[in-house]
Amino acid sequence: MGGAGRAPRVQPVPEFLSPEWIAALDAAAATLAVPDDVGDLTIEQVVRTGPAGDEVRYQVRFAEGRVRVVAGGETEPDVRVLVDVETAAAIHRGELSAQRALVAGRAKLQGPVQHLRGREAVLRGLDDAFASVRATTTYL
Repeated sequence: MGGAGRAPRVQPVPEFLSPEWIAALDAAAATLAVPDDVGDLTIEQVVRTGPAGDEVRYQVRFAEGRVRVVAGGETEPDVRVLVDVETAAAIHRGELSAQRALVAGRAKLQGPVQHLRGREAVLRGLDDAFASVRATTTYL
């Protein structure tokens, strides 16, 4: 009566922009070691999900040597990125860089870009940490 014949347990796959997806990003971000010189930084992503002005907001917060990803926009961000859902999905899948989206006008940046300067390496590390989430995300 051991495990023979039992179906393998299937891990849930987070749907893009769902609360479960944001929680998966947070868990992945928690694995990062953030150098002390990065300092505090909050980047908010605002994803327009429909023509009626529907949106999903989440923030990536660097503070006290840790990274957190949280839903909503309770903290005033240093930088805000505005993007439509198709562009956000292309960026998350790795098909489009955030920089190219900005240059092409597919994303807009609000706030001083200086907040991002000198933090490029930790932002690339964050992208690498999100690879595991990217591999299991379901897109609409």
